[in-house]
Amino acid sequence: TNNYLFLGGYDTNYILAGAKIFYFNLASTMTYMLPMKTFEVGVLAVELPRQEALVDSGNSCITLPRWTMTTVRTILDRDYGIKCEFFVESYAPRFSMMDCFIDKKSKEFPTIRPNINGVLFSMSPADYIYECQETKESTKDNRKLKCYTKIELSEDIKYSVLGMAFHHTYYVIYDFEGRREGSGK
Repeated sequence: TNNYLFLGGYDTNYILAGAKIFYFNLASTMTYMLPMKTFEVGVLAVELPRQEALVDSGNSCITLPRWTMTTVRTILDRDYGIKCEFFVESYAPRFSMMDCFIDKKSKEFPTIRPNINGVLFSMSPADYIYECQETKESTKDNRKLKCYTKIELSEDIKYSVLGMAFHHTYYVIYDFEGRREGSGK
């Protein structure tokens, strides 16, 4: 997909016809921090310890605090048969990327939905998975894949971050003068 940065305004030609832009008042005077009530995985809502999310184009992933991420991993394993593990990023040791393993027993990856102030923003697996590759354990009868996600765990921050994975899915308007952020398709 093509991404564009407009300074000093926005271009409605890049918003899908009939789509609505939802505006949210900023929770902070210095950042694009928004109220994020839950993070849904499939049909299950995960409560957040700190109910805020930073909309940040400088981060490539959806970043979740440890407690939230542990719950997300449990849901993927228990309800979808998807086994996930974390690996520490060498360039950012306080962050861990989530890789997942699927086989013929696994269900498909679920839709995830950040709930920003009561509005659900659906992200399909194509929005949050980089790619899937066959593993050495893969056989003709049981294809095993390792999937690299755009979801990471943070050891330090207690809020969520909606990075470029969110920006690639939704049109984002940073309105600092109006002290709000707008998102839509």
